[in-house]
Amino acid sequence: MTVHSFAPVLHDRPRDVEIGIVHGEDDRLARAMMDVIPEGLSFETRLSEPYSAADGVALTIDRRGATNGLLNVMIEIRSDLICTTRRQLDMADRLVAWIRLARAGFGREGIA
Repeated sequence: MTVHSFAPVLHDRPRDVEIGIVHGEDDRLARAMMDVIPEGLSFETRLSEPYSAADGVALTIDRRGATNGLLNVMIEIRSDLICTTRRQLDMADRLVAWIRLARAGFGREGIA
């Protein structure tokens, strides 16, 4: 799993997506996360935005995760949502709860 941030504006165009869930070869965890977005997570969340595997960003999750049969996902967070320590900690708590919820459907599968 990787977590990155992205700029809220690119080439003078605001990005509406706030959290992006990106997958490579293995889309299981990404799709599970999209299926169980917590009600309290009030962010514009999209699959394969603002980046996708077609942009070449999935190399690490494919090489380290998919190749080894591990569940994997890349989470992209718009940087203005994590611009303070408090916001970073809040986002981390939200993501941990969300990932646990999504992983619950897999049992122990994908755990190294």
